[in-house]
Amino acid sequence: MAKRPKLEAIKEKFGDKIEILSVSLDRNAAIVEKFRKERSPMPWKHVLKEQKMRDPFIKALVPGGLPYGYLVDGKGEIVAFGSELDAELLEATVNRILK
Repeated sequence: MAKRPKLEAIKEKFGDKIEILSVSLDRNAAIVEKFRKERSPMPWKHVLKEQKMRDPFIKALVPGGLPYGYLVDGKGEIVAFGSELDAELLEATVNRILK
């Protein structure tokens, strides 16, 4: 997850104004737990969905492969996704949405 350091910085900057949710499709929950404990606590909500990438729902959800991100506003609507969430654009995108 190359964007992880940028996400951590964004979460620190915006605090309670934003919520980050990551979803893992790993087959083994213990691997995810170990990663979060040893390499990155990822200070946000995290969901483990033991799933295969061949699943049609997952293919529709992540059209460009993983990782894939969505920015959802307080009303639950997707307001940004894809390239708008690239590391170099992420902060500007969040600022635009929060205005």
